[in-house]
Amino acid sequence: MPSWFSRLSAGLVIRTNEVELVAIKGSRILSHVRVPIAGAEGHELAHAIRQTLAMSGVKTRRMAVAMPTEDVLIRFFHMPLLPKAERDTAVQFEARKYIPFKTEELVWDYYAGESRQTSQLEVTFAAVQRSVFDQLQAVLTDAGVQPERIEPRSLSLAR
Repeated sequence: MPSWFSRLSAGLVIRTNEVELVAIKGSRILSHVRVPIAGAEGHELAHAIRQTLAMSGVKTRRMAVAMPTEDVLIRFFHMPLLPKAERDTAVQFEARKYIPFKTEELVWDYYAGESRQTSQLEVTFAAVQRSVFDQLQAVLTDAGVQPERIEPRSLSLAR
């Protein structure tokens, strides 16, 4: 049995109107809590997160965080096969064609998988404005959460 299977894993899902926390160990759900967010301000989100943590009984503060998909720009595109060492630069260059922002204003990442049918890279590019990302990090810090990763909710659910 893999070591991760016996570890506690916790995930925080931030939606427009609520925060959800799910804690699992192996295949068993230990806690599942949802708390509404009272308003649109950062302190109200931090309060809802703190409530969720308190109600869940989960002691760990290190968790995956799924942010609202509406804050994230997601693009899919194809590129020629490239060595891994060249992909970051090439993806950033290619992504500029599909996004209305300068990549310097964004926090972004991508997944590139090789397509056997087309002999190309199939790229999923996800970005969020740096100001939005920084605000989210500030709220998480205020709530006492140490994110292991922050990702769009739609991609998080797919993974």
